[in-house]
Amino acid sequence: MDHNKRNRIIGISIAAIIILIMGILGIIRINGSRQHEYYCDKFLLTVDNRQIDLLTIAPDIQSVSELLPITNQEIAIVCRIDENTNDLLIYSFKKKDFIFHEKGIMFAWIQDDLNSTRYLKDDIVYDLDGNTVYSADTGSHITVIEYIESDFYVTATDEEYDNGKQEQIE
Repeated sequence: MDHNKRNRIIGISIAAIIILIMGILGIIRINGSRQHEYYCDKFLLTVDNRQIDLLTIAPDIQSVSELLPITNQEIAIVCRIDENTNDLLIYSFKKKDFIFHEKGIMFAWIQDDLNSTRYLKDDIVYDLDGNTVYSADTGSHITVIEYIESDFYVTATDEEYDNGKQEQIE
C-alpha cells in the first residue's frame, strides 16, 4: 500500500470517528430535552415510570381533570375536589417532585413559559409566588383567566354570573 493511499484511509477513518462522536453528542443533547411520559389512572399518576398516589398529596380530590404540559419540564395537574374547587398542582420532571400545590379554580399560562403561569382562587388571580395579579371588583366574579397570544385576559361577571366582560391585564 502506498503512502498516499494509507494517509487517505487514515483521514477517512478520523473523519468517520468525528462524525460518529458528533452524532452521539447530538443524541445526548436531544435526549436531554426528551419528551416525558405521563398519564393518570384514577389517582395514580405515572411520570417517567415513577408512580405517585395523588391522594397522598391531595387527599380531598374526587377526580383528576387535566394533565397538561406547561413546558417540556413541567406539567399542570388539575384535580377536582368539588364543583367549586380544584387542587392545582405542578410537577417538575427535573426536580422529580411537585413544585406547586394550591387550592383554586384554574390555571392559565403561555406555553413553554412557567413564569407566566397564573391561577384563580376566590375571585383573585395569583402568580406562582402567591402575588396578586388581579382582584375582582366587589360584587363581581372571575369566570375565566386565559392568555391570548402573550396577552393575559380576565373575564368577570356580576354577582348573578351575567354580563361577562373581558379585560386585558398586565
